[in-house]
Amino acid sequence: MAESLIVAAEAESLVKVLETFPLKEVGSDRWVRQHVNIQKLTIQSYVNTKQDKQGDFVQELLVSYRKIPVLVHEMILVEVWKQNVFPIICQLKAINSSNLYLLYVMKSCEAADDSVVDLLDYCHRKITALVGRAASNEAVTRDDEHISPTKLDRMGRKKCPSSQSNLWEELLEVSSVINRMLCTSNLPCLLVQLIERHPWSRRVDGELQNYIKMKWQKTPAEDQLKVALLECHVWIALFNLLLIKDCKRKYDFNRNQLLKLQSFMTDVLMDQLPPLIHLRQFLASLALADPAPPKHQLVLEQV
Repeated sequence: MAESLIVAAEAESLVKVLETFPLKEVGSDRWVRQHVNIQKLTIQSYVNTKQDKQGDFVQELLVSYRKIPVLVHEMILVEVWKQNVFPIICQLKAINSSNLYLLYVMKSCEAADDSVVDLLDYCHRKITALVGRAASNEAVTRDDEHISPTKLDRMGRKKCPSSQSNLWEELLEVSSVINRMLCTSNLPCLLVQLIERHPWSRRVDGELQNYIKMKWQKTPAEDQLKVALLECHVWIALFNLLLIKDCKRKYDFNRNQLLKLQSFMTDVLMDQLPPLIHLRQFLASLALADPAPPKHQLVLEQV
């Protein structure tokens, strides 16, 4: 049983002082201290989950002190910093990558308030970039000694499916973003492209490799029929998006795109992810008849 990294009282003191920073403050002493504190909170939340406690006091504190929007702001701040500042720094000197990654626990999207739309758009940008990279057949054949802007962004996108399958499930509980996911962003079709491109696996010299724990690893022959963890997350996200009650009412189904999933829904996949049987049945019915057109309603969205 893992021991606690921090106790509830210490976690509360760390959560209370979480604050947003302007872009110019990224890398400052104050920002680094908060970065370290967020890492501690993340690890403790993970420990709480693994210990199957009745409640995760870290997540409860983040919600009660209304700090979820702070974490969303920090995540987008780091994205902007990576795109606009990090390339310039890389031209000046090599940087150790060990302190460049933040982990966020987003268990209650409702606590994110208006920033939930920013969170959704952030996820959409990352998946779109990952699909685009896979479509262009860009691949990593070696590990660079020093991290580059391209590699930094690539690693962030590779992590995206694993963090987002649960995130979609949480977002679907927030009615204000369902229309944005289904209609504005058209996430179901985007995830279909992700299944088609399967950027979490590759073959190098005839050898199958999967992207696991932030690196490419050889897949043993006995495990090659197992569904990759990242692929599981994408399937779960599709299941949640297409089978929710509001989907048929709001979503303008692209049959040709969605029916591409049928060729991937093998018996091997069904054995490993039994809930997908319902998704396969839904696609079979979609193939036989056109769905009813969506009901167009006035929708107010944050922009």
